[in-house]
Formats: sequence, structure tokens, C-alpha cells
Amino acid sequence: MKIAIVIKDYTLDRGGLERYGVQLSRFLAREGCDVHILANRCTVSSEESITWHPIPMWKKPAWLKVMSFARSIRRYLQNHSFDIVYSLSLTYPTDAFRIGDLLFRHWWIVRFPNPILRLGYSLVRHVYWANTYLEKQIMADDSPAVIIANSHLGKKQAQSYYGVRSERVHVIHNGVDLERFNVEQARRRRDEIRSRWNIPPASPLLLFVANDWQRKGLITVLQAMGEMKSLDNPPHLLVAGKGKPQKYQKCIQDYNLQNRVHFAGRVSIIEACYGAADLFVFPTLYDPFANVCLEAMACGLPVITTMENGFSELIEPGRNGFILQNSADFRQLAKWLELGDDPAFWKTMGLRAAETAQDHSYQRTAKETMAVFDEIHRRKTRLNSLSLPDAYPSPLC
Repeated sequence: MKIAIVIKDYTLDRGGLERYGVQLSRFLAREGCDVHILANRCTVSSEESITWHPIPMWKKPAWLKVMSFARSIRRYLQNHSFDIVYSLSLTYPTDAFRIGDLLFRHWWIVRFPNPILRLGYSLVRHVYWANTYLEKQIMADDSPAVIIANSHLGKKQAQSYYGVRSERVHVIHNGVDLERFNVEQARRRRDEIRSRWNIPPASPLLLFVANDWQRKGLITVLQAMGEMKSLDNPPHLLVAGKGKPQKYQKCIQDYNLQNRVHFAGRVSIIEACYGAADLFVFPTLYDPFANVCLEAMACGLPVITTMENGFSELIEPGRNGFILQNSADFRQLAKWLELGDDPAFWKTMGLRAAETAQDHSYQRTAKETMAVFDEIHRRKTRLNSLSLPDAYPSPLC
């Protein structure tokens, strides 16, 4: 089967969406598929049966980046044929589209809860119209795209905002590379990472990993740590990923957390950070399914996140993590963090978290996705076989 995967950046050095694209393409190639990557940027070394097709797009402004990539993809597909076109970016028409990134219409409401302020920003920010226009085209009833949502939350939002029929949406949870992310692999460098950031061996360590610290809720974590005043052995926090630490220095100083918050920046071997920690905290405002949470669980960490994270569908509260109803509820978060005063509590939950992750390998996700592709291909083949010739000989000839 000749499969095209559409994604702006084919790379392993960004977020979960990009890693998913790389992992899926490699799985499909190993299954014997002829895989083609339609991307603007590629930083992954080419493999047999995987071909990169450079797709041009404008880099700025943001709205033109979105629209130019979609337009370039449409033009490219007019002249190239594939059995399946699977898009991980906002493009149409395709055979399948994955809601793996933000559903922009929902994110705009989360970002600007005040309707008047939201309307004002909508009028002046072209990126809103660009994203929602493309979402509407993809979700429209006459669109041929099958929708793959990585959580039931994503499916519900597609139905709520765009009226997508339930039978058109397949829910396939994200998967994790269990060979890379596992308890044994993660714990090997526990002492090394703690020593590097001057974290005492016996101190509880919270881990926060993200490239958008504001949306992912770092301020809530800091406020929760500031709320914890009675612990003899208060937790440390390791922050990994791209961000601006200076924006949080005032909060850190106000709560006297200078010696307990450590900014690691981008980390290439992130599993080592998972291994050094005792708990993963991720009070995000909104995520369809944050893959870092699944990676953390696979490495034996309980996870605290929010109901606005599709990953929360895998959490059994009190067993392998907790779910915040409100991303800004730092007092509730503080109460749960105080449970870490008993190291055995988090360790037991961490073992259960690792068990949960075992059922969500990326191979399983890829197989479920491939099953959807097979269904689409059979339908297209059947329709082609039933199609009639464009013209018939005249009975008078």
C-alpha cells in the first residue's frame, strides 16, 4: 500500500505529534508499506521504503504559514497518487485526518474565556480564521476524511463544534515506545540527574516537561509548591523543555522556592529525567492527549493532570494518578503533592502507572491505525470497481 503522511515537521526534536508521525511511518515501512512523507522540514535520516517530499510554505506570519502549507499540499496531491493520504496537519482533502494537535476553535475559548475579549482577538488575529477555516473544511459532512481522534475528548469536541457524525470518528489513544520508556531504562541515571541539579537523594522530585509552559500549567505547579508549608521534606521540581525561566522568577521568589526549582532546558535523553523523578505534574489548560504523560507512566511515574487533557482517560484516580477538575486549582494539587511525604505511596502508584502504560504501546496504536487504513482502502477499491465509464457508445452508432 502506498501511503502519504502529511505533517509540517518530520522530526524527533519537537513534540508528541512529530514523534508520533515518525514512529508511525517506521512501523508502516516495516509492515511493507511504501511510505511517503509530505513535509516542509525533515530532520530524520531517511530509511528504506520512506521517501520525503519537500513541501514549500511561508514561515511567517502564522496564518500564512498555516494556509500556504495546506495550499501546497492540495496542489501536490493533484499531481501525485497515493492509496491513502493521512494528514497530521490542517489540510484537505485527505482520506484520514488525525486530531492530535489543538482543536483551534476549542483552544480559542480556553485561551480567551471572556467572550468579548475573545471576539476582539478573533477580529484582529488572522491565525484564528485560518485555523478554524481549515478545521471546518476537514470536518464538513461532504469531506471524505475519516477522523482519527487520540482521545474521546477529541471526538466529543469534533462533534460539539463541527457536528461530526459519531460513526465517522475513530478513537485511537496514543502509544509509547516501551523499549525506550520503561522503569528499568529510566532508573539507570537517577542518581546522575539528581546530582547534576543538586537534588538530595531523599527529596521527593516533581517533574514537569513541556515546550509551552503557560498552557501546560507551570504556574499552577509553583503555586502548589508555595502552598506546602508544613512538610519536613518538601519536594523539588525539575522543569524540562523550551521556555523562559525569567517569567517565573518572581513567583519562585515570592514562594521562596529558589533552591527547589531547577530548569533543565531541552533534554535529549528525557527518560533519564523521568527516572530521577517520583511524580509527573501536568496541570494543562488543554491537550487532546499529552504524550509526555504516557511516557512518564511507562517510566513508573504516577501522573497528575487535568480533565482537559485527553490522557486523563487512562487515569484511575488514587491508583495511578489524579485528575484536576480545574487547571488553576493549586490548592487541590498541593493536597495531593503532600501525599508524597510518604515515598512508598508514590512508588506503589508508579508501579500501577507502568502497568497501565504496558497496554498502550505505539505498535498497538499503529496497528489500530493501519486497520482504519485497510478499511478506507477497501471502501475506495469497492467504489472504484462500481464506478461506470464516463461515456457510453450511442445506440445509433
